[in-house]
Amino acid sequence: MRAILPPAGNEIIGQLKTTAVVSVISLQDVLFSAQIIYQHTYEVIPLLLVATLWYLLMTSVLSVGQYYVERYFGRGVTRRENRKEHQQWLKQSHCARSPSVSLA
Repeated sequence: MRAILPPAGNEIIGQLKTTAVVSVISLQDVLFSAQIIYQHTYEVIPLLLVATLWYLLMTSVLSVGQYYVERYFGRGVTRRENRKEHQQWLKQSHCARSPSVSLA
């Protein structure tokens, strides 16, 4: 499950960005809704900015949600072999250092 979640979450967020399918706004695309409105009001830039903020909000919420789901499923997973190797490497690199040279 831990290996499946990151690519699955990225795929969901990517689908939101590329296809812009949003079920929150009555099954219509955010950009399409903005186009319908600015065809009547002729205020293109403000409505495109609002659509951009909606996309930013939705992708941010999905990204934060993905982070917490990955953190939940990744908790408690440690690799002792890697930890031991890292500790041995630290000991070796610490012992291999030459004594500090004083400038006095």
